[in-house]
Amino acid sequence: AWVVTLGSRPFAPQHGRGRLATTRISCSDGATRSSAHSPVVRMNMTDLEILENLHESYNLQRIGSLLEGEDLYRAVAPQIAPLDVAALPEVLTELVGLGGCAGAPGRWAELGVDEQAKILRRIATRANEDFVKQLSISRVTRPGADVHLKELFKSMAIEFLSQGRLTGPDTWESQALGMWARELCANMQQEEMRRFVVLHARDYLPVTRSPGHMAGNAEMIALACAFGRPMYAYGKGSLSKDAVEVEINNRGFASVRPYFQTHTAAAAARDVPPVRVFQLDGDGPFYMLGCAGPGQ
Repeated sequence: AWVVTLGSRPFAPQHGRGRLATTRISCSDGATRSSAHSPVVRMNMTDLEILENLHESYNLQRIGSLLEGEDLYRAVAPQIAPLDVAALPEVLTELVGLGGCAGAPGRWAELGVDEQAKILRRIATRANEDFVKQLSISRVTRPGADVHLKELFKSMAIEFLSQGRLTGPDTWESQALGMWARELCANMQQEEMRRFVVLHARDYLPVTRSPGHMAGNAEMIALACAFGRPMYAYGKGSLSKDAVEVEINNRGFASVRPYFQTHTAAAAARDVPPVRVFQLDGDGPFYMLGCAGPGQ
């Protein structure tokens, strides 16, 4: 067994947690690269330890104070450029209130973050509606469709649990909820999951249009598909994983991996940097992640 360097002392990752010493690399591309040969270990880490590691590994920092958490859309909005909006189909820009394609990028640039966030919510909801329509016709075979289906199913299951329509754990602790939802997925055939999503989408998707609904992985996939931008979410990700994954380089230094990241053909074709967000406390508010300035 090998060890991870934490600060100035060796540390066996399966035995606990501590400060991760890492090698800093360029913010422009460092958080998008991963070696297939680098081992990955699972660790228990606090939010502050994760944020410190992101700064040391990728020169990334949280934008906004811990008292100013945003929903996913507000954390994403400042990272969507007019060129991203220009890639949207005209029918979608008209539906969400941006008008035709020709003027949509300019209108986007003129909007404040609150209005941009509202439009992103409409875009994500519409993209998920279109995905369910495709599911209702046949099994979707595009790359990443199986992940989109699973994440949409898990979101629906947790929402229906909150409404008393499904039975599950007797606690709302995010780790228990995440484990319950992941076990549901593991024990269900994909075709059965597809039928469930199609059957109950009419009850669930309108809920996602509400400003009070906490967007998550399914909405990240929807935005990634719409804009052709990869989405990277960092944090403990309690609803997605039961531990933080760190990648170890050949010198024993560790870098935190996203708890969730999207893979879409459109994003690969555009070769653009990912949208990066951080989620507080495993299932709490989101923050934009941006490059740290000199001396930060």
